[in-house]
Amino acid sequence: MHAGETIKALLVSLRNSDDAKLARTEFQVVLVGILVVALFIMDAYRFCNNSFVRKTLAILQTVTNPLVIYTVGLIQNITTFGNQFISIWAVLLYILESGTEYLCAYSLTNFSMRRRVELKELLLTFFTANLIATTGSKFHWFLWVLWSMGPIMIIYKLISFELARESYSYGQNSKLMVEYMKNVFLQNQHAQPDPIGMRGYKYLVRGEDAQEIRSQAPSFQVELNITNQRKLITLEKVWNCPGHLLTTLDQKLSIRDVCLSYALYKLLRCQMIELSLPRKCQDMTQKLIFEGVLHGRNDKRVFNIMEMQMAFLMDYYYTRIPIGVWYGYPLIKFVTLLVTVVFGCLLAFDVHKTEPQEDDLYHFIKGLNVDRIITYALLVSIAVKEGWEMILYMLSDWTKLVVICRYVEGSWFLRNRLAERIILLLCRSNVVKRWHNKMGQYNFLESFNYKPWVKQALHYGTLHIIRKPIEGGKVGKNIKIFQEVKQSIVDALVNINDDNLMNSMPPSLYNRGIRNSNRWACKQETFSHLILVWHIATSMCEIQLFEDTRPERSSSKSFLYKLKTCWMKPHAFIVDLKSLESNTSSHYIVANSISRYCAYLLVFVPELLPDHILASEQVFLGTITDARNILGGCHSLGSVLAKLKSVEGGTEGMEGNQAITIVQKGAILGRELLADLEMNTENLWKMLADFWVNLLLYLAPSSMTEVHKSHLFGGGEFITLLWALFSNCGIFDRADEENQERANSIVVQEREPVNQVPANGAAGGEGQGTVNQVPANGAVGVEGQGTVNQVPANGAVGGEGRGTVNQVPANGVAAGHEGQGPVNQVPASGVVPGEEQVTDNQEQGEAGEEQQDEIEEPNNIEQWDDSKEQELEIEEE
Repeated sequence: MHAGETIKALLVSLRNSDDAKLARTEFQVVLVGILVVALFIMDAYRFCNNSFVRKTLAILQTVTNPLVIYTVGLIQNITTFGNQFISIWAVLLYILESGTEYLCAYSLTNFSMRRRVELKELLLTFFTANLIATTGSKFHWFLWVLWSMGPIMIIYKLISFELARESYSYGQNSKLMVEYMKNVFLQNQHAQPDPIGMRGYKYLVRGEDAQEIRSQAPSFQVELNITNQRKLITLEKVWNCPGHLLTTLDQKLSIRDVCLSYALYKLLRCQMIELSLPRKCQDMTQKLIFEGVLHGRNDKRVFNIMEMQMAFLMDYYYTRIPIGVWYGYPLIKFVTLLVTVVFGCLLAFDVHKTEPQEDDLYHFIKGLNVDRIITYALLVSIAVKEGWEMILYMLSDWTKLVVICRYVEGSWFLRNRLAERIILLLCRSNVVKRWHNKMGQYNFLESFNYKPWVKQALHYGTLHIIRKPIEGGKVGKNIKIFQEVKQSIVDALVNINDDNLMNSMPPSLYNRGIRNSNRWACKQETFSHLILVWHIATSMCEIQLFEDTRPERSSSKSFLYKLKTCWMKPHAFIVDLKSLESNTSSHYIVANSISRYCAYLLVFVPELLPDHILASEQVFLGTITDARNILGGCHSLGSVLAKLKSVEGGTEGMEGNQAITIVQKGAILGRELLADLEMNTENLWKMLADFWVNLLLYLAPSSMTEVHKSHLFGGGEFITLLWALFSNCGIFDRADEENQERANSIVVQEREPVNQVPANGAAGGEGQGTVNQVPANGAVGVEGQGTVNQVPANGAVGGEGRGTVNQVPANGVAAGHEGQGPVNQVPASGVVPGEEQVTDNQEQGEAGEEQQDEIEEPNNIEQWDDSKEQELEIEEE
C-alpha cells in the first residue's frame, strides 16, 4: 500500500459512513491481533529483568482483553453489511485471546486475580456466542466448532486448577512434606547419608497422590502412608535406577538434576510459607549441596540446578498453573490442536471459494480483498499459537520431570533404546531460558552527579504513577554473569563448607584474604557503609588500571580508532580485557562486576540487604552529597582519581570515627591499595575479587522470604539464587564476629552449651543441645541434638533436658531448663527461672574459681537487682 492510499484509508475511517465503520473495524481487528500475538511472543520474556520488557508485558496483559471485547462489540454493530468474514473475525480473536489467559500472573493462592480472569473469560465467551447466534453467517457450523474449543479449555483449566490446589503433590504439598520429613528422619536416625550416591536421601520428588493420605485425632496432622512403593519417587530411587538412560547416557547428571532441583524446590516452598523443617533435614540438605552438588566444583552444574529450582518456584507463584500438573493436558491439548487446525483449514478453503455479492460491503486494494487477507492472517496466527503452546509444553521442565519419573517407575514403553534417546534429547532441549542470567550494575564514581530532572518531572506530572528517580542513581546496563564469577562463587562456597556452617554464615567472612593494614576498612557501622567504601576503592583501582593499560594513540590514528570503536559493542568495563593477563583479567572481572552489583543492590533494591531500607537510603544520599562536595568540578574519571588520591587523612583512629565520611574512607582505602608495594596488579585484584565474592555470600542469607518472593516476578535477582541455596541449608542469618568469639570461649557441660543470651533474651534447649542465633523477638525451641547460639534482644528459647545457661546479660532471662545443670552469672535485672536441681553461683570470684576452664565471667555481678532476686525460684543443690 502506497503512502497516498494509506492516508486515504485513514481519512475514510474518520467519516461516519458504512465504509468508514468497516475501515475502523478492520483497523481494530488488525491492531488487536497484533497485540495478542505480541503478548504471546513476549511471554517467553516474562521473567526478564529488563524493566521496559516487564512494563510492556504488563500493559499488554491489561489492555488486551478489554480491546477484544470492544472489538467484538464493533463487529456486532456492522454484521448487517453483508460481509461474511466479519463474524469469523470475532471467533478467531476470541480463540486467539483465550489462549493467552494462562499467561496471567497468579498462583494457586491468588484467588482475587483468579476471579477477575475467569469473569473476563466468561464475558468474552458469552459475547462471541451471541454474535454467532445472531448473525446467520454461512460459516456458522465451522464457527461453532472453533468457538467450542474455548469453553472446553476454560472448563478444563478451572477443574485442573481446583484439583491442583487440593492436590497433596502440589497445592497442599508443603504441609505433607514437613510431616513426611519428620517421619523419615525418625525411621533413619542412625543412617549415614551419601550425598554423591544419594543413599539415605529419601526426599520426595513425585508420587504423593498415589499414596494413602490420612489425618487422625487428636493431632489431625497429615500423614503419608506409603501403599504404592513403585509410584513413590525419591532422590535415592532416581539415583539408584538401573535403567540404561540414567546409568550410562546421563554421565553429566543433567537428567537426574531435574529431579534434584524439583526436590529442593519443594523444600524451599516449605521455608517460604514458614513451615519449619527438621533441623536434621536442613543438615542433610546442607551436606547434599556442599559435599554433593559442589563436589568437583562444576559451576555449570551448580548454577543449572539453582536456576532450575528458581524456575519451578517462579512458575508456582507467577503463572496460572504449571502445565506439568494439568491433569490430562497432553491429550486434551492434542485434541484441541487437531480440531482447531483441521477446521481452520476447512474454513480457510471455504473462505477462499466465497465471492462477494453486489450488495456486500468489502474493501479491495489493487484487486486484493483486504477482509479475506485479514481472515487468513488470523487463522495462521491461531495455528502458530496452538503449535507454539504444544512445543512449550513438550520441552518444559515440568514435562521432563514427569517423563523421568515415569521412567524411574519402570514404564515398559520408556525402557527401550529409542525412547531413552528421545528422552535424552528432550532433556537437553530448551526453548525458553529458565533464568535471565544477568546482574544489575551501578558505578558510583560515574553516577554521583546524575540529576534526573526529566524523570522527576514525569514522576510529579503523572501523579507518582512513574516511580520517583533516585538522585545520583543512574543505573548501568545489566551484564551477563561471567563464567569467572560463577566459578569464583562455587570455589568460595567450597571454602565456606570447611567452617561447619550450622545455621549461620561464619563471622566476618569477607575479612579473609584482606591484609592486616586494610582490615580497618572492614569494620564499618553498617553494610551500606561497607559496600560504598570498598566500591569506591575498587573503582579507584579500576581507573588506575585503565590509565596503566590503555594504549597510546597519536592524533593521526584517533579518527580511525573512533570510527572502529563506534561500531563495536560497548564493553561492560572501562578496561580492555585483552590488555590484561589471564589471571588478572579473571580477578578484575569478578571484583568489578560484583562490586557494581552490590552497589546496585544498595541503591535500587536495598530491601534485599540486611540493613534497614531507610538506613540504606540515608547513607547513600549522604554519600552523594559528600561526593559532590569533594569531587565538584571533576569531568573525567582521571580527574576523579586524582582528586580522591589527594584526599587528606590516614588510617590512624579510623575505627569508630564518624567524622570521616564514606567518600574519604573509600579514597584512603583506594590510595592504600594502590600504594602497597608488596602487591602487584594480579595480587591486588585477587584480593578484591575474594573480598567481593565473600561479601556477596555473606549478604545472601535472609529470613525475609516475602521480599525475595516479590522479586521473582522479574526473574529474581542474582542474590536470590544464593539466598535459595542457603535457605535450603537452613542458613538464614550471619554470625556476629564479636559474639562468635565470646561464644567460642564458653564451654559448658558435655561440650554442648547454651551461649550468650543478650538483653531480655531467654534461652533453653531440649536434650543435649546448643542454641544458635535467634533474631530479635524470636522464639526458638530445639529438640534433640541441635545447636542454638546467640539469642538476640527479646529472643526466647525454651526447652528441656540437660543444659547450662551461661552469660545472661542485663535484663536477660534464661528459662525452661529442666534437669541438672548450673546457671552461671545472671547480670543486673536478670531473671533466671529454673526447675529441679539448679545451682546459682552468684559471686563472681567463686564462679571464676570453680569454672575457670569452662566459662568466662562478666564483671557486672554487683549490679544485681534485689527486687528481681526475690522472684527467683531456684532450688540450690
